[in-house]
Amino acid sequence: MKTLKFLVSVVALCALTVSCTKEGKYGPKKQISKITHTYSYKSEYWDGNSWVVAEEYNGDDGNEVWNWKGKQLESIDYYHEGQLSYTEYFTYEKNRLASINYGGSDHYEFIYEKGKITSIEVYNGSEREAVYAITHEGGKITKIAYTPFGSQSTETHPLPSCVLDLGLPVQKGLNGLNGPKATAYEYEFEWSGKNVKHCTYRSANYIEERFFTYDKMLNPLCGLWEIDGLDFQMMVSKNNVSRVEIHSDNSISIMDYSYSYQGDVPTVATGTSTSSSATERVSYSTSTIYDYE
Repeated sequence: MKTLKFLVSVVALCALTVSCTKEGKYGPKKQISKITHTYSYKSEYWDGNSWVVAEEYNGDDGNEVWNWKGKQLESIDYYHEGQLSYTEYFTYEKNRLASINYGGSDHYEFIYEKGKITSIEVYNGSEREAVYAITHEGGKITKIAYTPFGSQSTETHPLPSCVLDLGLPVQKGLNGLNGPKATAYEYEFEWSGKNVKHCTYRSANYIEERFFTYDKMLNPLCGLWEIDGLDFQMMVSKNNVSRVEIHSDNSISIMDYSYSYQGDVPTVATGTSTSSSATERVSYSTSTIYDYE
């Protein structure tokens, strides 16, 4: 299944949806037609006299072609090295997102109550494999709890952030065909206006916190619920992330983002991160290029 990528996406996108549009409805100001991803990496070491490059490379991280029918996003084609890897399909009921599938038996169903998404059910054919239970406070999503079902379920923690492996008790009414597994993942968000300012991940032996700052421009993904292949930070909240500060294991790492804009939407987003010591330093960057209809 695409569960690992879906976990990455749903954390970020559940957080942003309530701040941008009605839940389950994605209506961007400009429709994306294509997204291209690239990256670069360089590591160096100090030989006593100068910095020496140990490893350096650039790469194509794939691209996406977005297919629209009027104002609704119908599907996204994902390409890697010029070849179509798979297609993600979106279906709607009453003009709001009802399900996501990948052309096979794996799919996700969205459950609503009073206009809010209360859960997302993960299916393999007719068997429910997992549920994302969603908590709202003050009209905003503050928690997402992930519970896998069945003895055959093999879902694992896919994120370095914002997923909690707590072994929480399963909520009443969420039992699957083969019964729930003991482990649940949980995501927690703190908001500042229409942006998530703080995201926390905890487990029995690990905790990580992410602190976000933003520019004042519009995030073109705001309101979309699921998309593969994009960086977690790029999909959070109404505005575009300018810095992410990650605290974990008594260390701090920082990712900075810069943008080129056409009007009020980004055409290029660049993320850069550098870490260094007296004898080693590493730099990493990502580039996301947006084309619009």
